[in-house]
Amino acid sequence: STWPAKDIFHEYAADFVSRVNDMAGGRLKLELLPAGSVAKAVKDYQAVNPALKEKVFLAMPAEKGIPEVLAALEDLSARHGMVIVSLDAVVDEKTVLPSGEKVVSIAMNLTGAEYKTFKVYLADLQRSLRIFDLQSLVFAPKTGSFNLSLKAYYLEPL
Repeated sequence: STWPAKDIFHEYAADFVSRVNDMAGGRLKLELLPAGSVAKAVKDYQAVNPALKEKVFLAMPAEKGIPEVLAALEDLSARHGMVIVSLDAVVDEKTVLPSGEKVVSIAMNLTGAEYKTFKVYLADLQRSLRIFDLQSLVFAPKTGSFNLSLKAYYLEPL
């Protein structure tokens, strides 16, 4: 509201919110905040270190960021002497996680490294700023290739 918590108009608004919530029977829930509550949250957000905010947005970006995903995977592969033979990244339109995140499904074939090097690659993938979940891994020792199925996530703004 635009009134402080102890103001009579805020109390009237609280009575209205209470009645609406009772009539809605749980299908709708209104919450009334006194003047300044939202401004405090905005001020708290603005006080967060910009570098930390940037890291959060890199880990869970607001867009699909498929070119960025591909570039990150290519860079990681090159640093470990591996070559991406094939890579498909597709937005999974059907999957939305309970907290609202959406999924980019990635299928990738890598070659050019021994298993020990690949384990280091996986450790670095786990430490990357962007969140990747390894869904499946198939190693073909005769060809030295690795088939990975990954998921990356993003959270579109409301």
